[in-house]
Amino acid sequence: MIQDHKIDPAAMASKHYFPFPAVVAASQTDRAFAHLVPGHSFELRELRASAVGVTAAITFDAVIVPPTAVIRAGALTVHSTPEQLALALSRYIVGGKVVEKAAASGITFSAAHVVTATKFGAILVQIDNTGAVTTKVGEATQTTAMAYDTAQEAINALPAADAGKLAIAYIVIEADAGDWTANTDDLTNGSDLTSATITMIAAQARVLSSALTPVAGEEVLGTRSTDRARVRGSKTDHLLLLYTTDGTGALVNGIVTAVLQARPGGGQSSAE
Repeated sequence: MIQDHKIDPAAMASKHYFPFPAVVAASQTDRAFAHLVPGHSFELRELRASAVGVTAAITFDAVIVPPTAVIRAGALTVHSTPEQLALALSRYIVGGKVVEKAAASGITFSAAHVVTATKFGAILVQIDNTGAVTTKVGEATQTTAMAYDTAQEAINALPAADAGKLAIAYIVIEADAGDWTANTDDLTNGSDLTSATITMIAAQARVLSSALTPVAGEEVLGTRSTDRARVRGSKTDHLLLLYTTDGTGALVNGIVTAVLQARPGGGQSSAE
């Protein structure tokens, strides 16, 4: 039994090793292959990778996220039918569930949101854990006209995402001489409006300062970010291990090991 009041922060006894088989598929970007919820405040001390064979371009990384967050922010754009939207391949965690959203087009607004002539309005774009994309405004009803004098005022009036959903972007509409109505008027600048500006919600920052590349027959240690906010998690945070491959990415007996340490408690230090 250890009776000392402190454990040396470099002691192996204070660290926990979690090895995960790295099963990968070709042509993937930031795809989660391991999901861990430690259930206590923690710090990711190391990320290691090993493999018997590596036949193409493969890299690993990790991200520490709350139960609802953006993992990979696929671009939201105006669809070829300009009254609609398109979303590139995206990855999220919503209510603790990892969501892989395939590229989608022909996305319509959830209601006929209105922006008053010569005024500004802002529309929130959100997603749930089934991958369904919806829109929302901060007005009393979804079709009450927005009439803000500046883009910033419209942004300030944006609502929070609905319960069980994640905000992924917002769209600022500047109406021209006539009212703009979602699903009826287009999103082409200078056409049915003066301008439509799409702003994405950024993905969570990665744990490593650069992605970890495995080497056949070796164990490789990743380089952690020096930003402690990126390598530390709370008791409700999730740790996701991610991989990226090219069109022929393959791995033989790959293992990625996350080394975690509980955050300070009982006199223990987390000094580097």
